[in-house]
Amino acid sequence: MTTEPVHDIFISYAHIDNEPCRKGCAGWVSTFVDNLRREVSKKLGRRPSIWDDRGLEPNERVTDTLMFQIAASRTLVMFMSPSYWNSYWCKKELVTFLNQNAAIKNKESVFIIELQPVDRDDWHHRLRELTPVRMYDLKAGTDEALQLGHPVPDPESDRDYWAGVNQVAHLLAKHLKAFRTQEEAGAIAGEMASAGSSSMIWIAEPTDDLIGNWRSLMDALLQAGIAIKPVGPDCYERGSESAFERSVKADLANAQMLVQLLGPHAGRKPKEGDVTFTALQWTLARELAKTRQIPFLQWRSHDFTLESVADESHRELLKGAIACGFEEFRQRVLVAVRDLIKPPETPSPKIGNAGDSLAICINANKTDRDLGDRVRDMLVDLGADALTAPSEPIPGQSPTDFNAQLDEVLTGSEGVIIVYGQTTPAWVQAQYVRARKAQAQQRKGLWGALLDGPPREKPGHGVAARNLMMLDCRDGPQQSHIEQFVNALRESSHA
Repeated sequence: MTTEPVHDIFISYAHIDNEPCRKGCAGWVSTFVDNLRREVSKKLGRRPSIWDDRGLEPNERVTDTLMFQIAASRTLVMFMSPSYWNSYWCKKELVTFLNQNAAIKNKESVFIIELQPVDRDDWHHRLRELTPVRMYDLKAGTDEALQLGHPVPDPESDRDYWAGVNQVAHLLAKHLKAFRTQEEAGAIAGEMASAGSSSMIWIAEPTDDLIGNWRSLMDALLQAGIAIKPVGPDCYERGSESAFERSVKADLANAQMLVQLLGPHAGRKPKEGDVTFTALQWTLARELAKTRQIPFLQWRSHDFTLESVADESHRELLKGAIACGFEEFRQRVLVAVRDLIKPPETPSPKIGNAGDSLAICINANKTDRDLGDRVRDMLVDLGADALTAPSEPIPGQSPTDFNAQLDEVLTGSEGVIIVYGQTTPAWVQAQYVRARKAQAQQRKGLWGALLDGPPREKPGHGVAARNLMMLDCRDGPQQSHIEQFVNALRESSHA
């Protein structure tokens, strides 16, 4: 059970770092927090709620109160120092915060203010890639750290100190503004869950450079009422390859659709493993998509080329991803999701006896026109009516008219064969989404086939679905392949 956030910021510090220089003065940490509150207020347009243990009453139970306040805070500001890591309470506060409400609070909700140098190997493993705001200078020619604004900051001369306060305030205000949107999206997802919605989408943990994209996609899906796994971008156990795989499989087990965002960098590896966490997730998701026939959509930015990726194994993994702008991909995922959460209510029409003719649409890109013609001839030989979908607008035809014509052919057919030969995986996936939308209005069972034709060496198409038969024809289509689909389509229509 999670606690409703009531504080914007929880202050975590070692008391030794806040000892006043003389009686009657505030400590360095208390002074910094007061200055931070003022600057965050300006940037948020409201006073933030900040909690630190100065608010504890003398007779309060420290453990219970601290744990509640941590769970009830949106962000944690920690004052990094050797004293911090030597403090039992400081480490307990940090670990509790990281483990509480992981769906909306992860390492990105921790802000580090570094008071003294601390070896990064001593940091908590989930914080080692964060960038702290450094509040000390090294004395020239030595490793002696001089804390900024110590013991009391001067408004005129301590410019670096005030720049640090402003930097932390800027980062906190930006995060808190985004956090409110995320909380609202999470509330929508909770309402959908209580109403009985069971749709769950798995989005692979991203590399660090794609966390912003990951959160953007998560927010969009939560607002659509879809449950997301994993609940954060850094939640899986990373102690070993086997532990990581177990935690990923637990989430994959109940997923209705799989999504992975891929960047130019392969990302980290387990301590005793040669395969990256990115590749491990890709392999597990791909196997599940094939076994259960569910969609697996992968994205990479079109801002980089495959040739620029130095890691050969990662470059191969990228070949099956949709290369486009992120917003375009996000919309594509939302279209696919809407098909999942809104199953067709119209019963499948009866098409007659097994010997009756079926109208089957062949959707082939212009680069695969010859392959599509071969499939058309086989369909005719099998007694089916073959409709060739237009592959491009005729001269003078507007895009709107072309799309309307294509949709009319798809809707008027009793089955669709999508041809994947020399075209791109992105084209195939786009045609699948379009055909699914048209066919789902008429039937619930099998409605299409994806013919994976020659050449043999090419990227995977990245499509898997329960209502789509996969035809492995990379050595060339045979009539037995097409006959298998036609017979299955007839059986599905009579089910």
